Amino acid sequence: MGRMTRTQISLEEHQYQFVRRQAAEQGSSMGAYLRSLIDEAMAEERPRSSIMDLAGIFEGGGLTNAEIDEILADEAEHGTTSHERDEPPRERGASSRDEADS
Repeated sequence: MGRMTRTQISLEEHQYQFVRRQAAEQGSSMGAYLRSLIDEAMAEERPRSSIMDLAGIFEGGGLTNAEIDEILADEAEHGTTSHERDEPPRERGASSRDEADS
């Protein structure tokens, strides 16, 4: 375990009781229980895709600037790309307007 930094948090009563109960069930302190929750959340966090990966630069995607802008806007709005949400990829050159007309 690395160097620890002391911090203080404020919890609502029901949150405090929950953390206290969970820590007691695990036989640990409230601090150790909260640190374990943070460690779990950090382990689950997926690395963010780089702009180069999103644009398909390394895979020879050959995307237009407009397509790259749309991918980046989608990432900013949803935190994922349409591909990561299991949506079918749009055909090259298809616009949102084209899809609305279908």
